[in-house]
Amino acid sequence: MFQVISEVYNDVLELDVLNEYIKYVVKKLKLERCEFNIIIIDNEKIREINREYRNIDAETDVISFALEDTLFWNQRTIPSH
Repeated sequence: MFQVISEVYNDVLELDVLNEYIKYVVKKLKLERCEFNIIIIDNEKIREINREYRNIDAETDVISFALEDTLFWNQRTIPSH
């Protein structure tokens, strides 16, 4: 299962391409049980998350958390779209 959420961009054209790429990777790797959650946010929000969870006051292109990172996920509310 995978989910793509855009918190800042309603018309991100590449989302269709991203969905197709994820499907391709899952099929190519023969994954039967997997989960992807991708959230698109702006620089201000990623800086806030970096500051809060990584003690780094900077923007990054990408930030990732393992599913086992319960400190992050227990405190995070993901909006449903």
